[in-house]
Amino acid sequence: MRTTRLLFTVLAAGSLLVACGDDDTNDNPDNGTTEDTNTGTDSSTDTGTTGCTDDSSCTQPANPCQVASCNTTSGACEVANAADGTACSTGNACVEDQQCQAGTCGGGSPTLPDCGTAQCGSDSCGNSCGECPDGEICTATGECSAGGPGGCGDITFEGCCGANGVVTWCDEEGVLQSFDCPTDGPTNNVGGVCGWLGTESYFWCIDEELPDTSGNFDYLCPGEACADACSNQACGFDCGQECGTCDAGQECSAEGACEDCADKCGGNCGECADGEFCNADRECVPNACGDLTIVGCCTGSTTYYCANNEIIEEDCGGDGCGWDPDNAWYYCGFTEEDPASEFLLDCSNYTFDVPNVAEPGPEPGPEPEPEAPADEAMDAGSTDTAMPMDTTPAPVTFDQVHGIFMANCGGCHTAGSSGGHSIGQTDVNAAYADSQLIADSALTPAPTAGETVGSYALVLIQAGEMPRPLGTCDGSPAADDSTNCLTQAEQDLIQAWLDDGQLGPQ
Repeated sequence: MRTTRLLFTVLAAGSLLVACGDDDTNDNPDNGTTEDTNTGTDSSTDTGTTGCTDDSSCTQPANPCQVASCNTTSGACEVANAADGTACSTGNACVEDQQCQAGTCGGGSPTLPDCGTAQCGSDSCGNSCGECPDGEICTATGECSAGGPGGCGDITFEGCCGANGVVTWCDEEGVLQSFDCPTDGPTNNVGGVCGWLGTESYFWCIDEELPDTSGNFDYLCPGEACADACSNQACGFDCGQECGTCDAGQECSAEGACEDCADKCGGNCGECADGEFCNADRECVPNACGDLTIVGCCTGSTTYYCANNEIIEEDCGGDGCGWDPDNAWYYCGFTEEDPASEFLLDCSNYTFDVPNVAEPGPEPGPEPEPEAPADEAMDAGSTDTAMPMDTTPAPVTFDQVHGIFMANCGGCHTAGSSGGHSIGQTDVNAAYADSQLIADSALTPAPTAGETVGSYALVLIQAGEMPRPLGTCDGSPAADDSTNCLTQAEQDLIQAWLDDGQLGPQ
């Protein structure tokens, strides 16, 4: 997500503190408050202090429109409003010539523009720094630039990269924008190099200098050139150029060197053996799902599917279980079978261990012992020796929603990428840790105080702000027809995770 302007609001609170003289008892019969009949302003006496000899021995209030003076008769410091019209300042650097009025500082006029070398745009106070001539546009640095097609020359909305890592693009209003990825990327929770962000189809700050693989948009901006690209790399990308590939059993490091995979799996490191699963740590572990996949299956109104090498069981209740054509898997709210018959509906066609099923209980004896709670719990008239299945739904944990975040948020919200948070990364524990951070965003709707990233993610999804690009989804599964949008079942599962207390992976 590109942010062209950051708004920082600083709230400051002042306090009034008046003290003078010694901490002796004051015998003032007015108990510290008198009325100045000549000026009509309030005058208060600090009854807890005595012994002042002149005004210089009184501490002045923080309010610039109040003045402390010494009552030499009582020996106490008194506070009164400054005369109306007295010059003052509230500390707002964008306002000058403020005056006191009835003990309050206000009014004034805007400061003069402070534009430095800027030719156009506005200064930090919003004052205009000028307009560009017809046919020219104002750049992000306040310079007037010759216009061209679309007002940005040959630079389009998709943008391009400079040899120095700066990304430049033409925004929706035809204004040329730029962002320094190496300098400002890390401090804004985005990547440190300029590259093609495939999920959004434009250049942005990511973690690798990737080109547009379609070839429709050049990596380098007009007039830019890279010196000695790939001269220090054996693999990966440098300045939008592929520097080479690694042999099987090797992978490319962040520095562009081919390194042995050792015991890693995935990518160029190969797949795991039959009966094994490549986990988030890229380690081969025993497959715990049998031949069940993320597509899943149904047993009555219950759906089972495999997510992150774990069998997930969900009771669909009266909604039924069937084929979801939008996501091409079995889930709640549907009743039909895969029309292509590639994936069978009935779970009896698959081999996997059903979770949350109690083992058979002991045979009931003729004289059950009082201390045998399992026997006492048996229905006295039943001859069935199996304990009933616990139908209480297990609480939803993060590993059950992690796949949804990876599939829909992983394009941007991964470590070092453009999303600012990494809830979509493959490491389930790191993704969960990110989900528990306090959300801080300038998007609308804004997060509530103390709201976590995980909770705020669903807010943005339902508001149509995510997944990007904007306009693809409006947050209502019934209206969204794109496969990039979350289904109602996916939104419901995230909501259940939130309702169950945002439990971590199990």
